[in-house]
Amino acid sequence: MALSRRYLSERIATLEKALALEGETFEKERRDFAPGGARNPGRRITNLFLYHEWLARRDALLGARLTSKAPLDYVAAERELLRVLSGEPELVTLVRPVVDGERTLETLAVFPKSFHALVEMHRWDAEAAFIGRHLVTLRESTSPDDSVDLVQRCLARLAYVNGLLLWIVTHPDPDVPYALGDNVRPVAPAYLRDLDAFDVLRVLKMHHTVNGERIRYAEQFIPPATATPATGAARATWSTFFATASAEMGLSPDTLTHRWSLAALVAQRALDARSKWDAHEAAKAAAKRSA
Repeated sequence: MALSRRYLSERIATLEKALALEGETFEKERRDFAPGGARNPGRRITNLFLYHEWLARRDALLGARLTSKAPLDYVAAERELLRVLSGEPELVTLVRPVVDGERTLETLAVFPKSFHALVEMHRWDAEAAFIGRHLVTLRESTSPDDSVDLVQRCLARLAYVNGLLLWIVTHPDPDVPYALGDNVRPVAPAYLRDLDAFDVLRVLKMHHTVNGERIRYAEQFIPPATATPATGAARATWSTFFATASAEMGLSPDTLTHRWSLAALVAQRALDARSKWDAHEAAKAAAKRSA
């Protein structure tokens, strides 16, 4: 199917509606990435496509939603939730082993990440997407000789960004492995920068399994009384989610956003919600029988 302004506009309208309740931070970012915004200057169809891509990535990373109408197998879901709570990593066997000091690494472990780490990844991922789109444009340039230097700079920056993404997902701690600050320029370990391109793709694909798919499992376990887009009710913002979790779990929001993997936290909240739901339904059934 050929991309058209009409098709992209319809898809964008759907995504904007789904993400409308993400809060003020999202709205500010949305304006920056919209065509004509600070991060997406211009109003050509390529800018529209880049905006659509950013919305789709945002929806997948921070707002994973159920699309299946099939009944949930709660026994299987609970088993998966317990695995998610344990924070087990997944291993990727490398096509081309790499050397880290005196070690030869034939596998890399991909770990569940915190909300803060996922937001940081989203920032780098958005930059990688923009570089990729610019590389496509440069490849189609009518004056390729004039763009050689720019292409090389783009490729170097893309390699740098991919190295940071790999470093984050293979770091055992839920948070990012480097300090943040205006004057800080983190650099990924050399062995990650030496990964084969196919291994880079496989590791990042496993990240979506370890984080995105596990969060989807947890969301399926949330009881039907909880407001979701599927029921037409308002979806809680992330700020509300963390504020509520902080109050009920007795942990600071900073701890929950940095020290817990998001998948484990959603799983924990889903189990708590399911327990309360089951107790509520049991009480209702008992009251009905005694009436």
